[in-house]
Amino acid sequence: MGTGYVRQSAASITDGATIQASHFNNEYNQLESAFNATTGHTHDGTTGEGPLIILSGGGVGITGTLAVGNGGIGVTTLTDGGVLLGQGTSAVVAMGVLADGSIIVGDGATDPVAMTAFTNSTGFLIHERGGFEFDVSVATTDEMFVATSLGVIAIRTAAQVRAHLSVEVGTDVQAQSAHLDDLDSLGAVGSSGLIMQSDGAGSWAYVTASGAFQSQDDHLDDLAALATVSGSGELMQSDGAGSWAFITASSTFQSQDDHLDDLAGLATVGGAGNLMESDGAGSWAFIATSTLQSQDDVLDDIAALTAVADNEFIVGTGAGTYAHENPATARGSMSAQEDVITTEGDIVRGSSGNVAERLALGSVGQSLLSDGTNVSYVDQGFNRNVIINGNFDVWQRGTTFTSISATDYGPDRFRWTTGAGSAVVDWLQSALVPDGTSDFSLQVDVTTADAVLASSVTYAIQYFVEGYDALRFGFGTSDATQLTLSFWVYGTKTGIHCVSFRNSAGDRAYIVEYTIDVTNTWEKKTVTLTADTTGTWLTDTGRGFTITWSLGAGADHEGAADTWLATNDHITTNQVNVMDNAANDFHLSRIQLEIGSIATEFERRPFSTELALCQRYYQKSFLQGTAPAQSAGDDGTVLYRVQVDGTGGEGCVFITFPVSMRAAPGITFYNPGAANSLWRNIGDPGDSGAATAQHISESSFCAENAQAVNDGVTDLVGIHYQADSEL
Repeated sequence: MGTGYVRQSAASITDGATIQASHFNNEYNQLESAFNATTGHTHDGTTGEGPLIILSGGGVGITGTLAVGNGGIGVTTLTDGGVLLGQGTSAVVAMGVLADGSIIVGDGATDPVAMTAFTNSTGFLIHERGGFEFDVSVATTDEMFVATSLGVIAIRTAAQVRAHLSVEVGTDVQAQSAHLDDLDSLGAVGSSGLIMQSDGAGSWAYVTASGAFQSQDDHLDDLAALATVSGSGELMQSDGAGSWAFITASSTFQSQDDHLDDLAGLATVGGAGNLMESDGAGSWAFIATSTLQSQDDVLDDIAALTAVADNEFIVGTGAGTYAHENPATARGSMSAQEDVITTEGDIVRGSSGNVAERLALGSVGQSLLSDGTNVSYVDQGFNRNVIINGNFDVWQRGTTFTSISATDYGPDRFRWTTGAGSAVVDWLQSALVPDGTSDFSLQVDVTTADAVLASSVTYAIQYFVEGYDALRFGFGTSDATQLTLSFWVYGTKTGIHCVSFRNSAGDRAYIVEYTIDVTNTWEKKTVTLTADTTGTWLTDTGRGFTITWSLGAGADHEGAADTWLATNDHITTNQVNVMDNAANDFHLSRIQLEIGSIATEFERRPFSTELALCQRYYQKSFLQGTAPAQSAGDDGTVLYRVQVDGTGGEGCVFITFPVSMRAAPGITFYNPGAANSLWRNIGDPGDSGAATAQHISESSFCAENAQAVNDGVTDLVGIHYQADSEL
């Protein structure tokens, strides 16, 4: 204990001694005096608090929270207005301030929670908790509690309740009251067995049961005489004389019902004297008596004819009489087209207007083919398909074309074209085909999108038809024919797409729309048009016309569909933008172009034939499965043996093309063993001299070598080439 404390004499606290209150008082005064001297606490409220109280036990100050175990609450601050919740030996938890009208509710196990029970702190118990939300003491005599809407109860008078229930005193109630008055007018029942019977006019009377029900009882007796029902669906039928019998509904009533239905279908009678006439097939119509008279007159005229011989016809003469004539005379009388067929082999086919017309005999090799609406002769022979490599069998340049450039070719005869666009695509040889009769399709895979197309932009697949092949369609002449393009398409992007036909001068165009209906599904499309009778169309080795499958283009390329235009447009305003998403793909397969309005079965030519047709426009020295490239190996190279050492000699190899090309081709050389276009010394590995092409024609060229110093006599040197004569 601090300064100033003196313990009371121990003599006052001895065994058996009595401790007086004064002893405790003295002890307390000594403690208080010492406490005040040490801590500065006066306990009189007049001076400020002094230092912390120092416990005498260990001299430790209370600087934090006082734990629950030490008599504290375990926290330093509490929510103002919050209710304290005990947590055992853990710190007390204060609830948040309760919302207006809330109470604390417990579940007997966990911490109590706040629950909204009253409208406010001075209000009423809410209806969700069983309250009315108003002062029920204000209700007066005969008033009722009525739910006026979901969850809302109000006090209503009797009149208001009746209005709410749509009940009117004097109507609903009065009607029942009137009936009671009528019944009340009856006197006492006169005898047993009487019943009350209404006269249908609001009055009642007592009658005997025998008088009221005898006639009905008689009917019941008649019905009781019936035999057991013999079949499902039978009806009871009265004979009008008090007897009944079972009949089938179908046999008795169905025919009458059918007739009534037929008659119900008649329109209003058109005029006086009209008659109903049946057509013999269950239908009726109103006819005038004059109609019957004319028919009767006709029958009289026919009855006046003499006997008709075999194969004769009855023909009207136009003067109200009839005559019978042999077939030749009858055709003349009826102005029949007996002269439709004038040439042996011609056939007759029906045309619009139900008129017979002559179909001339087709050419040699043609077949009669139906398109589902008409028949005509078509070329079913070899090479009727103008499109070369339409089944995408030949891929001389390779099978994968990553980020293909504008005007580059992929599969033989098909070219990619772009204009000022930012989209990027890959061209791929795809095994996704319509069915097992094709090996490959052309896949255009969008890798970089162009979502908003500038007006000048275009993205398209092109095929150029050589003038000689275009000649058969008669473009630019009065002999222009119909032509039909058919192809299979598989696309991610559904909607309207366009395919177009344009001349090489760029001033005549025809645009056709087609629709991809289902995403990622093979669909066959067919377009038919008539070749242009005007414009300039090449019929030689030049570009006869261009077929373009658009994948998206800007407004500068838009034109009308299904008509020849004096422009170079190739889409309509309806063309979808296939390039708008890098997830989009577009496939083509089995492309065929032929004369006529009918898309015949796809023509499958032998691979050797298809390859030869492609080689008119492009060929190479590489193996068919090898894409042209530098340092691709020496298989297939053009070879010769050195005759004169080093640069003193010059080699030349004369190469004849396997197929005559469309025009003198452009020649590109490839080194079989290095990344350059030099000749390669195969025997003494190393580069030889520079390669040049001389004397180029449609059928051959000469590959020359300037030779290098290390080329020795008998060394074998070689080089690869490609020859390109595309349109």
